Amino acid sequence: MDDVSNPYASPQAAAPPDFAPSTLMKASVADYRSARGRANIATFLAAAYIVCAVLEIGSLVMQIQLLETAQTVGVDPAAAEANDTRHVFISMISLAAALGSLVALVVWIYRAYANLPALDAHEIQFTPGWAVGWFFVPIMNLFRPYQVVRELWNESDPNRFTLSGQVLGEPASGAIVGWWWGLRIVSGVLGQVIFRMSGEAETIDGLLALSYVSIAAGALCDIPLHILQILLIRKTQRHQEQRYELVEKYRAFPMPGAAGANPFAEPA
Repeated sequence: MDDVSNPYASPQAAAPPDFAPSTLMKASVADYRSARGRANIATFLAAAYIVCAVLEIGSLVMQIQLLETAQTVGVDPAAAEANDTRHVFISMISLAAALGSLVALVVWIYRAYANLPALDAHEIQFTPGWAVGWFFVPIMNLFRPYQVVRELWNESDPNRFTLSGQVLGEPASGAIVGWWWGLRIVSGVLGQVIFRMSGEAETIDGLLALSYVSIAAGALCDIPLHILQILLIRKTQRHQEQRYELVEKYRAFPMPGAAGANPFAEPA
C-alpha cells in the first residue's frame, strides 16, 4: 500500500525550506566574536595619525618660510634650532601614530577575518594568521594584503549572504578597497623617496625640495589613505554585524523534521 494513502504509515519529516543556507549550520555561534572594540581603537588611531599629519604639514610650511628667509637674509641659528626641535618632535609623534594605526589595523583584521566562517562565508582563501602575516612578507606584501582585505570586505557584506544560491541584494562596491590599497602603495614609494632625499638634503634648496615633497605626500596621499582606512574599517565592521544578524535569524529558523521535532505539532 502506498504510504501516501496509508493512514498507519509513520509521519514523514518535511523537507527543509529552500532558503536555508547550505553551510549555515556548520558554523558555530561561538566562532563569532565582535571586532567592534578593535575597530574603534583602529579608527581612533587612524584619526590620531591624521591630526599628526596635519600638524606635520603645518610645521613643514613654517620650515619653508624659514628656509626662504634664510635664502635672502641668512640663517638665524636660534630660529633654525627651534624649527628643528619642533619638527623632530612632531615627526616622532606622527611616526608613533602611524605605527600604532598599522598595529591596530592588523589586530582588527585578524579578528574580523576569523569571524568569516561564522558569517557563512563560502570562499575563504587564508587563515586569520596569514591574513595578518602577509603584511610583513617582502614582495608578497605588495598584493596579498589587498586580496585579504578585499575578501574580508566581500565576505562580510550582508547583501552577499546567499539563500538558495541567490544573494539578498546588490553587493556593496569594493572600490574603497582598491583606492585604499593603491594609496598605501603610493605612500610606501613616496616614503622611500623622502628617505633618500633626506639623506642628500644638505643645502637650502635641497631642504626646500624635501619639504615640498613631504607636504605633497602628506596632503595628497597619507591623509586620504587614513580617511579611507577609517571608512573601510567602519563599513566592514557594520557589514559584519548586519550579516551576523542574518546568520542568527536563519540559524534559529524552525527546521521541520529536525531531530526532536514533534511531527504532530500544529504549524506556527
